[in-house]
Amino acid sequence: MKLGVITTPWAIAHGLSLPETFARIAAMGFQYVDISEILYHDSLASSEAQRQEVADALQPHGLTVACVVLWPPNVASPDKAEQKCCFEYVRFGIDFAARLGAHRVLFNAGQRVIGLDHQQAWQNSVSFMRRCADYALEKDIRILVESEPYVYYLVNDLATSAQMVREVDRPNFLTVVDLGHMSLSRESAAALADAAPIIDHIHITDNDGLLHANNIIGSGTTPVAEYLAAINDSPAASYCAARNDELVAVMELGVTGDTIDSAERWVRESVAHMQEITPFLSLD
Repeated sequence: MKLGVITTPWAIAHGLSLPETFARIAAMGFQYVDISEILYHDSLASSEAQRQEVADALQPHGLTVACVVLWPPNVASPDKAEQKCCFEYVRFGIDFAARLGAHRVLFNAGQRVIGLDHQQAWQNSVSFMRRCADYALEKDIRILVESEPYVYYLVNDLATSAQMVREVDRPNFLTVVDLGHMSLSRESAAALADAAPIIDHIHITDNDGLLHANNIIGSGTTPVAEYLAAINDSPAASYCAARNDELVAVMELGVTGDTIDSAERWVRESVAHMQEITPFLSLD
């Protein structure tokens, strides 16, 4: 299992571009990186030249994009215009990921809307995910559903993640496990064993157990070591290998609105903690 980092802290702390961020990440010894699309690269607004500049910046630094993180508005919306907007955004995100040589794109399954029956919202999401997975399959991209630990999200824990994977029923539709989200949902490490076949990516996050946050790893209450040990003991990495890919655990640090004095400090302190509690993880 490999240890990676997301681009977010450099955007929040220093407002750096992706090419500038890649240089900083490579200098810290990482090979694997997640790109946070919400902060960096609006697929619908960017030019061809801008997208190519990002792609060209990867190779000189020897970086591999593990996943592109997207935030469509609400994929379960009953509004056809919003559904169209969501699909166009995700489609461009898939194209961008393919350009970067990535094989994963992740986003959540959408939210319940007041006045909309839960089953209909769920079916809207399933249909949307199938459409995205079918488009992504042609480009060798896997779509990963991310649970969000709030009651108004349709997929908000491992059980609903697994249910969504079953109902979408596409070979390239799997899930990402966010450890901080699991903690907020009060899920045990034991639940990860049964989920091993559908785990394709990991986000390492930390919070105080009450409010969502992406704090320095080790500063909160998330049982990171216990969760990762359970995944490491499971066949999740073997399933990824069968898909010709590495299982990568990416440190997701910072959210919009945070004050980060130094991205490097946040990352260094998080890496030091990870090396202490999970010696089975490596940077390259």
